[in-house]
Amino acid sequence: MEALGTSYGLVWYRTAIATGGRGQLAVDQLRDYARVYQHGRELGEMDRSRGMDALEVELEAGTALDLVVENMGRINFGHKLQDNQQGITRAVSFEGRSLTGWSMAALPLDDLSRLRFDHRPATGPCFRRGRFRLARTGDCFLDLRGWGKGYVWVNGINLGRYWDRGPQLSLYVPGCWLKPGENEVVVFTWSRGGTRLHASADPVWGGSAYLDSTPSGNS
Repeated sequence: MEALGTSYGLVWYRTAIATGGRGQLAVDQLRDYARVYQHGRELGEMDRSRGMDALEVELEAGTALDLVVENMGRINFGHKLQDNQQGITRAVSFEGRSLTGWSMAALPLDDLSRLRFDHRPATGPCFRRGRFRLARTGDCFLDLRGWGKGYVWVNGINLGRYWDRGPQLSLYVPGCWLKPGENEVVVFTWSRGGTRLHASADPVWGGSAYLDSTPSGNS
């Protein structure tokens, strides 16, 4: 990401596959999260936080292979403070053979003004836009259960990431970022995601991470 002049967001990597078949696709030093596509079809995900840096996939020769990589954050303490490069920092291999000839596109997500929306259905990662009207404003939380993983912007301001892993399944919306009348919300989702957004007065907690950390026994 640093070589492309971007610090945050996503990078889209693409290369042509000369030899296909079934085998292991591996990323050396993935940072930090990726999804793999061919023909626009998702083949799986890789997640550094869970030690998932390889996938068993079926690749078609002569077809582009796409990896979309998300920077999930940077080190800000400890002996690895200077080891802060993000994206694919070393190499990608398929069945032990290094894949080369990559093209790369940085998606920093810091300015959405150039996005163009239409009503065609999307099967992969996409931005979704909605509008809503308010008679009055106030602090609230956007309930993102059912949306999977992604980012949310309200009136052009990034609220943060969401992830159904939890424990946080909602995003805080300060009332000062809303306005009487029409407001806009934009959601980046890795997959089809939900179809509706709801606001609530209280945060929503849950997800697999929350459940995994719950003590056993009665509660």
